[in-house]
Amino acid sequence: MHGSEVRSSAVRISEFLASTAFEAFDYTDGGIYKTGTWQPEYDFKLSHGECFVFPPGYFHETLVREEDNPDEPCTVATTFQFNSPLPARYWRNYLPRLMNSHLSMDERGDELWGQVATVSGKLKKPTLNVSLVRKQAQATFSALDKDMSGSLLLPELEAHFKSNKGAWASERSFVWFDFVSGDNIKEQLRQEVKEELAAAYAEAVLRYHDLDSDGVVVPEELLESMWQWNVLAARRAKIASLKRRAKRHERDMNAEVRRTEEHFLRSFACTGSPSAVAACGRLAELPRQEAERPFPYNFPKHHSDEL
Repeated sequence: MHGSEVRSSAVRISEFLASTAFEAFDYTDGGIYKTGTWQPEYDFKLSHGECFVFPPGYFHETLVREEDNPDEPCTVATTFQFNSPLPARYWRNYLPRLMNSHLSMDERGDELWGQVATVSGKLKKPTLNVSLVRKQAQATFSALDKDMSGSLLLPELEAHFKSNKGAWASERSFVWFDFVSGDNIKEQLRQEVKEELAAAYAEAVLRYHDLDSDGVVVPEELLESMWQWNVLAARRAKIASLKRRAKRHERDMNAEVRRTEEHFLRSFACTGSPSAVAACGRLAELPRQEAERPFPYNFPKHHSDEL
């Protein structure tokens, strides 16, 4: 790269993430341009040695002026992603949209969100039986509420993730471990990473389930979050199945996708109890979306690295 000036742009992904399967689109490089809605919120000019930091949930692009880079048509953008803190409140607030995005459908982000939503390293098959979810929520809460106070505080969650039962959150390996010299140093770093991850997951669970932001989680909040997760995970599983069938060209899936969305919106977003957080108002838009955005033309054909 010969030029000294790079222009980078970013826009909130929430502006584009799908509320229904018909609103999803190709998230691979350049796919966002086809939507006709790419309007960067920020525009930066960077020189050598500079970078800019942006929070989770932003699309970004990097451009080099042609006159600064006449011999190369491509531009390289290097991003570094933080494992701590986890953007748990963002996940919770935008989960209905995120579950229809490539982060769920193609990059298995739903597994990470589900672990925080259910406070478990082993995700169960989603269920639409609210009584069963209530029992699961009660059992989870009881296991975490060590002082039996009826509310979960950060120290209790920290203790859980430092214990064997919560070790799944911190038992992770990173590629950079292989580049650390010395067994003693490597082991010390591994231990530090485990402690950081345990603390990060404890804070993430609190932020995800503390719906009124009062610093504690009560049983009703945990139940609402777990119920929302089960409803959205069940919808995702159905949409993913239709996506696979459409890719095999079995038949037109549009009508079945619309019926699936109508069922979940009517049954859970509009009249469910406890209600799942979703856009009930999308019901009226489904016929138009079905006509204008045939399913699944909008899904990527391969792994995306947009974020």
